[in-house]
Amino acid sequence: MKSSKIKILIILFSVYHISFSNAQTDRDSLIKYSYYIYGVYKGNDINHVNITQGTCFFIKYKEKTFLVSAKHVLTSWSASNSVKRGNYPDTLYVRLRKVNQNEFTFYPLDISSLKNDEKEDFYFNEPDYCFIEIKDANKFQINSIENLIFRNSEITIQNALIFGYPELDDDDFSNFRLRDASCIEGVLVSSPNENINYNFAVKNKQIFDSINYAVKSKSRVKPGYSGAPVFLYKPSTKQWIFSGVTSQGITEDSLIFIVKPNYLLSNLKEKIIK
Repeated sequence: MKSSKIKILIILFSVYHISFSNAQTDRDSLIKYSYYIYGVYKGNDINHVNITQGTCFFIKYKEKTFLVSAKHVLTSWSASNSVKRGNYPDTLYVRLRKVNQNEFTFYPLDISSLKNDEKEDFYFNEPDYCFIEIKDANKFQINSIENLIFRNSEITIQNALIFGYPELDDDDFSNFRLRDASCIEGVLVSSPNENINYNFAVKNKQIFDSINYAVKSKSRVKPGYSGAPVFLYKPSTKQWIFSGVTSQGITEDSLIFIVKPNYLLSNLKEKIIK
């Protein structure tokens, strides 16, 4: 009888341990959700080639796969000063691997229509994200974030992680397509459920922002993280959960503004219904 009890306890512990392990998302594995995106174009100097670099991720919804990034990555719109950038490329390239292959391939993404159709405004007036359906996604090894979505109003979260592709120095451009993602660690300044007020230097006035929440980075913020998925740690379930799209970084303050996830999710649902 004693032996049977021990066996039952071992089985129960094993089931609990497996369930608990499956429920956790290891922080180091979150890097797999961030993808490198870049474009090449001529600047004002015809002898100099410009490279625009950013980060994107994927979400599956209703059997469709969408690429998501910051709007200012996928269009010529500058979210920080609400102007268009000249000579922005019509095609960006996303670094992916095909199914059953280890070598990188660079998926061409036509953004020519987005450059003309998307509304221009400051990031605190118009959510700085955009998504594009990838109709041949089944040909590629894609890790998508829909199972990590933040689904309730419980906020006991302090820590944030962002894996992205910060811009490289000019002398590193020869190998820029084979680079690895970097990680920003931060703490919440405001939660995804809160509105924030702050001074916006470009317009020199106080801004009421209901679109974004803020994270204080523990390290210097470099351009290129724009469009990266943001993960917050939820102590009650010991999980890292998806909670928004990286929009703007203020280098001198190490602040990062994140588009709240509800904007992305509600927009996706509206698009599918249409």
